[in-house]
This record gives sequence, C-alpha cells and structure tokens, in this order.
Amino acid sequence: MKLKWWEYVSVFFEAIALIYKCRGLAKAQSYLNKEIAMLQQRSLIMERGDDAMITIDGGNMQSHLEAFMGEILEKIQIRASEEGKDAPAIVEYRKQEDILHEWIRKCCIVDVPGETSALELYEAFSRWWIMGASIKKISLKKFDMMMGRDFKKKTNGIHRYCRIGLLKADED
Repeated sequence: MKLKWWEYVSVFFEAIALIYKCRGLAKAQSYLNKEIAMLQQRSLIMERGDDAMITIDGGNMQSHLEAFMGEILEKIQIRASEEGKDAPAIVEYRKQEDILHEWIRKCCIVDVPGETSALELYEAFSRWWIMGASIKKISLKKFDMMMGRDFKKKTNGIHRYCRIGLLKADED
C-alpha cells in the first residue's frame, strides 16, 4: 500500500506528539510495544472467533427479533418526543403563552365585534405584566407575534386586532 505525502506528514507529527506525550523516545517505544502486543492478542482472538461477547444463532427467530427491535424503536421515539416537550425553549414558550392567555382571561373580552388598537392592547398588557409577572417588559414585536397566533390583525395605518377588546377598569 502506497501512502500519499500528507499521510507521511500526518504519521510523522503523530510520532512527534507521542514522543512528547511519553516524555522521551524510550517511553514512547515501550508504549508502542505494549500497543502492538495488545493488537496482536486481539487479532488472535478474532481469528479464533472468540471475539464476540454474545453469540446468537438466529435460525427462525428473525421475525421475533424484528418485532422486538420495532418495539424498542417505538419506545425510543415516544421517549424522545416526551423529552422534547420539556425542552427549555418549549417550556418558555408555554409559560409566555399561558401568561398571555391569563391576561386575556382577566383583562379582555373576546369574540366581540370590532377591533382594538394593537398599541392599546400592548400598553394594557405591559401595565398588567409589570404589576404581577415581571419587571422586564415583553417587546411589542414579541407581544404582536403571540397575539397573532390567536387573533386576526388588520393594518390600515394603525395595527388593530379583531374580535378582542379591553375590559373597563371597574369590570375586572
């Protein structure tokens, strides 16, 4: 087998690294001799066929093994999808959605005719948010994105949401 020039260079640098790691040529040579002996021993074991930790004679068990592996794969997929539900980004999204819907339940009236200014809704949400949920405000862009999932938005110079209104202060 003929090596390419970069393979020679790679082997050369690996040898230098090994000598440096072993802190000398003698220790590196001793290390390599042990590695060679171990590889020769593994090779003999493999030639005899003793290398397998478990030997299975499948015979007519292929259909059973396929069914078993199918069950394992299904369980892995279920677990992966369940763990995905608790991913940090999803948890944060749900938390924010729950907060938005809590505000809507407490401070808004839905399924009403008409439109309400997006800015008016955002300012009311921000006041409610600072009073109870957090000191840091949610941006108008993020609020707009969250509201857009549940309400139709109209733009005619002023952004408005359809079928939602604010409760009067004495109604909540």
